[in-house]
Amino acid sequence: MRSCGVLAHWFMISAWMSGPSTTMQLHAEFSQTPLIFLRIFPACGFLAFCIRICISVFYTKTLQFIRLYVEVFSVFFTPSFLSCFTGFIDTFVQKCFERSTDRGYCDIVEHVASPLALTCALMLLGFPEAEWPQIGRWWNLRKAYSRTRQQYTSLFSELWSVDFDVYLRSKIDEKFHQPGDDVLSAIIQTRLDSAPLNEQEIIEFVILILVASQDTTAQLVANSVLCLLQYEKVRDRLSRDLGLLKPFLEEVLRYTSPVQGVSRVPTCDVAIDRAILHAGQEVIVWIGSANRDESIFERAAEFDLDRKPNPHLAFGMGIHYCLGAALSSLATQAVLRQLLQSFPHFQLANRPPLRWSSNPFLSGPAQLPLQLTE
Repeated sequence: MRSCGVLAHWFMISAWMSGPSTTMQLHAEFSQTPLIFLRIFPACGFLAFCIRICISVFYTKTLQFIRLYVEVFSVFFTPSFLSCFTGFIDTFVQKCFERSTDRGYCDIVEHVASPLALTCALMLLGFPEAEWPQIGRWWNLRKAYSRTRQQYTSLFSELWSVDFDVYLRSKIDEKFHQPGDDVLSAIIQTRLDSAPLNEQEIIEFVILILVASQDTTAQLVANSVLCLLQYEKVRDRLSRDLGLLKPFLEEVLRYTSPVQGVSRVPTCDVAIDRAILHAGQEVIVWIGSANRDESIFERAAEFDLDRKPNPHLAFGMGIHYCLGAALSSLATQAVLRQLLQSFPHFQLANRPPLRWSSNPFLSGPAQLPLQLTE
């Protein structure tokens, strides 16, 4: 039986995250996946679990793509750039809750968090708002299929319809001739070794952004709402002072990290503290454990709104820091703000039942029904 290493302490994981960008790859089962994808959304344990859907031609271009994403794409995920979308996000969340009141209950994941995450990705990619509902229907087909099979397999042959493939190729052609100030146009205009990306590479980039924008953001929203249900005193403080939303979210990320762990394989022998990780050996990096490390966090098992400092690793650090962190935080705060202001007495609904995520690397509800009470 092949041995498996484990990184569970804060210092060991932070030392790995601060190390050279080429030290770790995905588990060998996923070795054809581009490392640039991990650099763009490195904290997404969802990717480590279902990365087989993104078989890539980028694998041999890792370092070039690291430079590419830093130089080209990071500008679209900075707080200053994303701030111009705040009004739109607030309005979208408000409409989600309005539709939920007509149903008699609100599944915070299905009715609010998931559509919000998808919409944010479509907005950044530059897809026209009038076309979002159709893309959403394609996305929901993918989610229904995934839940039925409990696994993710071939991307275009099983998860995405031919119609979506045709649509996406037409948008690439459109943006090629009429570029805009959006992520898709930036991808199309990018040059790697003086050559443009081909159509298949562009499609895989777009698909990854759509996929990676979903589960972790939705999980963060659900975990945040669950903490509000569990800790009434914290909820009361936030209702009186929405300025506490940011430290609240930081503590949620530490206390119940949406991504609990990721699987990696060292590309060479690595010494971390007194441990040696051997090349080719699978290593499980338990981020959730590091965020409960009692040598770093006093009373680590307690939820503390006033925790300072709070050096959690939920979004990674260094080259492994999640590019989508600012967008995820912005979206989650919008949901919590609307929930606390409009429905301060919300409670857990009896039906449908709360359902937990079946993904071993994610933590939190996959279904969280609420009874909305003003």
